[in-house]
Amino acid sequence: MNERQRRILAELCPSARWRVDMAGLSSFRAGGEVEALVETNNCAQLPELLRFLAREGIGWQVLGGGSNILFAGGLHEGVFIRLRGGAEDIRAEGERVRAQAGVSMTRLLGWCLKHELGGLEFMAGIPGTVGGAVAMNAGAFG
Repeated sequence: MNERQRRILAELCPSARWRVDMAGLSSFRAGGEVEALVETNNCAQLPELLRFLAREGIGWQVLGGGSNILFAGGLHEGVFIRLRGGAEDIRAEGERVRAQAGVSMTRLLGWCLKHELGGLEFMAGIPGTVGGAVAMNAGAFG
């Protein structure tokens, strides 16, 4: 990314950081650096960010909790988006629970326990986030 693109990215996403060592964000504790890392729990921010990246021809990747990823050494170009989520990102909708992709599985299961809701017990012990669990088909045993 050039300096103008960095400036715009920083305006769009104040959480943007540059040349981030991914070893600290992976459960394997190994790997190289990413050119830019954006951590957000603001889903409303994502469409504008993705439009900017597409318009500028900047590659991007979404990361979950880092529990199932290993970064090779060296610098990885582009923007890596790490979704975050808290208890405020979980809510009951009738007999269903809705959680944002960045919510950790541990947090979701704790929320369900607190609200006396069952059905996700099979996910206990699975690390990562809701989005990562959906993308990886976690707990489906093939």
